[in-house]
Amino acid sequence: MALIDTLGAAAAVPISGSDLRLDFSLLAPSDHSPFEGGGPTAPDRANPRVSCLMVTTGRRAVIRHSLECYRRQAYENRELVVVTQPDGLQAVSDFVADSGAANVAIHCVGPEMTLGDCRNVSIARSRGEMLMHWDDDDLYDPLRITAAVALLSQSRAAAALLARVLIWWPRRRIAAISKRRLWEGTITVLREYAPAYPSLAKGEDTPPVSALARTRPIATYDFPLLYVYTVHAGNTWDTRHFEEMFEKAECVIQDEDYVELIHLLSARMPVLEYEADAARAEAGGRPPWL
Repeated sequence: MALIDTLGAAAAVPISGSDLRLDFSLLAPSDHSPFEGGGPTAPDRANPRVSCLMVTTGRRAVIRHSLECYRRQAYENRELVVVTQPDGLQAVSDFVADSGAANVAIHCVGPEMTLGDCRNVSIARSRGEMLMHWDDDDLYDPLRITAAVALLSQSRAAAALLARVLIWWPRRRIAAISKRRLWEGTITVLREYAPAYPSLAKGEDTPPVSALARTRPIATYDFPLLYVYTVHAGNTWDTRHFEEMFEKAECVIQDEDYVELIHLLSARMPVLEYEADAARAEAGGRPPWL
């Protein structure tokens, strides 16, 4: 089956800058409907500042691609807040300088800080009315920020999350449209409802996002190609965790469809560069993501 047919069968249309189709379905908990006076009002500004929040160790061949995705964003009123630790400060500073990305601030914290602690620091150091999670090892379409702002500006939701993402495993040359759920790593939230993250080294985003969904109206949008969740040797979770994601995925993309998908994505984000960095590192006998 051709890639377009595959994506069509999964209701995952290709990305088009002139045809941004979103599903503005609200997930309103039964005890807190956004239409009964409990939800926040939509932001008054047509052009709110968005703070993209990145926590990173400065891992080689990862952060520079995420920075490139940030640089390519169509939405202009944005900033990137980067939190790192002393061991990664020089590498992160070099990557940011090389990227040419504007409005980037780097903050260094102590090595004792957990991932959850660092996320809280990034929120505290940000200035935007909307806060967006921006992982250092994932890839983002140029319309990533635009879509989230559109949804939050047109709803009374406290936060917006993608219902599905594209999971990409470059080493295995396979990709998948994920199952439907609230993908915590895709959160964009109004500042006044920003969660406080627990002091955990992993799994830090699930408890606060779940709590937010129980107490505030959450909007979802179904556009999986906006966010490419990458699988590599340095992920927080182990290989089996990602194999289970593929087993539960709505559709798996491989062989000729995979080649076509990479061609489609390469016009919008640095997937070819990402693959090349991984291949060079592996050929040199070095861990590709450290």
